[in-house]
Amino acid sequence: MALKLVEMELANAVVFSADRKTLIHPSELFYNQNVLVMRGMFKPITNVSVDMITSGMEIFSRIPGVDAGNAITVPEISIAEMRLQKAIDMPDILDRVDCLNLLDYPVIVSNYLRFFRLRDYLGRYTRKKVAFVLGIPNLITLFDDAYYEGLDGGIMGAFASLFDRETLLFVYPMRDADNPDQIITSDTFPVPEKLKYFYRHLQANSMILPVEKYIDANLHIWPENVLKRMKNGPGAWEKDVPEVVAREIVKRCLFGYCSAV
Repeated sequence: MALKLVEMELANAVVFSADRKTLIHPSELFYNQNVLVMRGMFKPITNVSVDMITSGMEIFSRIPGVDAGNAITVPEISIAEMRLQKAIDMPDILDRVDCLNLLDYPVIVSNYLRFFRLRDYLGRYTRKKVAFVLGIPNLITLFDDAYYEGLDGGIMGAFASLFDRETLLFVYPMRDADNPDQIITSDTFPVPEKLKYFYRHLQANSMILPVEKYIDANLHIWPENVLKRMKNGPGAWEKDVPEVVAREIVKRCLFGYCSAV
């Protein structure tokens, strides 16, 4: 029912608590909290996603004023792209929420396509810091003019809204697809030429920070690849997702797993 509100655009976002049962008001979760967000499809959540959240919180906890007692991590699933493709599958989304809940994460499901919209939403409920942990592919999107097509103010207007409340970006590295021996980081990220000085400004003011403590062995994991292998039945993909999530996928035949079993 709650998800239907988002689908019908009667609500821009809903928040599911970590107990897999309760829909909660955002203020109950976010009030007076520093919030670390990871945006993703989580189909399924993988070990690299978990490491991104863990590594992001490690950086976040070193920020003045942030500690374990006043910080929360929350994955967010946006249905904005699904809406554009007319491919909203509510049972599938709820299955993703269930898997995230198994790892004790509360979950936001939203209609927000762009990062600054989600930042504005969280700003209604907390005056503390908000940080996003994101991978290189999301960083590329964030600095792509096409992502802001039709938006008043374009890319600079969006960034002004995103960073007007001490927002932080923690960038998780990625192996170069063309050269697996090379790792792309926030320092080696190929910034569009016309934005490179702005990007350097954000780095110099510690608004974009690199994730330095990460599990190198996880960098080969891509959710799309895991999903593809999963549909072929049991296999090595089970080592690429948290054990409790792998069991749930097999038990409930989630994400097409039983199509080949």
